[in-house]
Amino acid sequence: MAPLTSLRVPSPVEDFYREEVQTPLGSTPAVTYRNDIYMILNQRRLDSMTLAQFSDYLDHDRSASQLSQMREKMSDEQLHQFVKSRYIQHPSELRAWASYLDIEYSKEIQKLEEAVEAVKKQTSNTDPSPDPAPTPAVES
Repeated sequence: MAPLTSLRVPSPVEDFYREEVQTPLGSTPAVTYRNDIYMILNQRRLDSMTLAQFSDYLDHDRSASQLSQMREKMSDEQLHQFVKSRYIQHPSELRAWASYLDIEYSKEIQKLEEAVEAVKKQTSNTDPSPDPAPTPAVES
């Protein structure tokens, strides 16, 4: 029996599926994945585009997203705190989730303010301490 071979033809939108962003706090990049569902949900808008507009959309969509700019500034642990559970669907659950996010946001702001205050205190307390007085030499 002849050996089976797999020939793979790369998709023209394959680069669009995966986006790596360097995080400011770590050496490991954050990765965002998209799939064909994203394209299907936007099919009507994509169908109305010309080829040039579609190419421009693929080239510039990654950097235009405000969420991707926010993701660049956050660590993986911070992002994990703000991921909405798929079980939150009713309006009351969404309101509770929004209030949770407000509380977490306030906590983060408070942490930042405390860190800024600590840095200010450190910089204001950097007066050099006086050197001890020299001891007189004893002649023998």
